[in-house]
This record gives sequence, structure tokens and C-alpha cells, in this order.
Amino acid sequence: MIRSALTLLMAVGLPAGSDAAGRDVVPYGPPDGPAFWADSGHMYTVTVEYPQVAYEVPAIGDTLVEFARGFLEPFFGRLGEVDGSPVPWEMEIRFRREPSPDGLVCLMAHIYAYEGGAHGMNWSSSWVYSRREGFIDPVSMLGDSADFAAFAAAVRDTLLDRLDSDSSWIVEGTLPEPSNYKALLPLPDSGRGVRGFRVDFSPYQVAPYVFGAPQVIVRDWPGAER
Repeated sequence: MIRSALTLLMAVGLPAGSDAAGRDVVPYGPPDGPAFWADSGHMYTVTVEYPQVAYEVPAIGDTLVEFARGFLEPFFGRLGEVDGSPVPWEMEIRFRREPSPDGLVCLMAHIYAYEGGAHGMNWSSSWVYSRREGFIDPVSMLGDSADFAAFAAAVRDTLLDRLDSDSSWIVEGTLPEPSNYKALLPLPDSGRGVRGFRVDFSPYQVAPYVFGAPQVIVRDWPGAER
């Protein structure tokens, strides 16, 4: 149950002295819409947003809660070790249900964190849930290893053409390795089959921070039949 899991998420494991330590935390909002969990205290703010499907499918809700815990527990741990910061720290995790082919639930997490310094950081992470099979590795939907390599080459060439940046940076960040494709999702066609794929990259993964978080869409990539 996502509501009880969220209560556990922030009620335990927080640093002594943290304003959030020991609180009984549940997401805001009714269960028929997106749920928000928000908290703030001395020099920090935290927001987590869940989609409706997290309530409808327990496996999805549990997975998203565990993912959020993986960011929030270290965040509060580091906050408890800091004597002071001129600017409040911030952690924002927003889970979005994306357009999905038939039988699949596609989800993307957008994470923003600021812990001092010149700027914050952004990350993305994706999940594909099959109503028949459970969670599917999005990379496996590209096909076999040769298909993965061909897809990665298409992504690389798109970025080489688009970004006026260090080519070696792009090549390294787009190699056909699962760690480079943690934010990969299939795209539905008009008949709700798989038409292509979208991949989001974090700042610094394929280019300097000034280039932001590039996104590449490769259309007409058949993917696995689901």
C-alpha cells in the first residue's frame, strides 16, 4: 500500500536533529489523483509527486517509493552533517506516467537536487510495467545486443549533429551500456503499438551543463512485440 509505505519512508532513518525526523508522513491529495508529499524545515524543502497509477498497481507504488527512499535518505543524511548553508537545500522527485503502448505503463522520474554550489542537478529514470509480465527492462525492448548497438549509434549520431560539443563526451555517454540508458521509454504509434523510443540524458552525461538535459527520439524502431 503506497500510503503506508510513504509513512515508513520518512518516519524512520532520518538524522537526529532533522526537522523531519520522526514525522508521520503521508502523501497529500486524494487517492483519485496525483499524490504529493512535501516537507520543509530549517534550510531544506522536499517534494515528491506520484501518479494515480501508483495507487492502482501496488507493484508500481512500491517500486516508486523505494526509488524515492534511495534519494531522500542520503539527502537527509548529508543535510544532518552540514553546519549551515547560505541557500536552502532542495530535493524534488516527480513521477510522471508517459504515453504508453497498449498493455504497458511507461513512467519517468524527474529528479532535481540542490545541495549548495553554483547550481542544482537533474536526473531522469524510467520504468516500463507490463500488465501481463510485470516490470520490463526498457533496454530489452530494443532487441538483441546488435539492435542495442545500432540504436545507440543512431542516438550518438543525432547528438553529434545537434550539439556543438566535445564529440568524445557524446560518444562515451551514448555507448550501448545499460547505465547510459536509464531514462529510456518506448513510444506508442497511432495504433498503440511501439513506434520508436525516447531517451533522456542527464546534464554532463553527453555534454557540459550549459547544454542542459538532451532528449533524443528515434522513431520507427520496432522494438519487441508486446
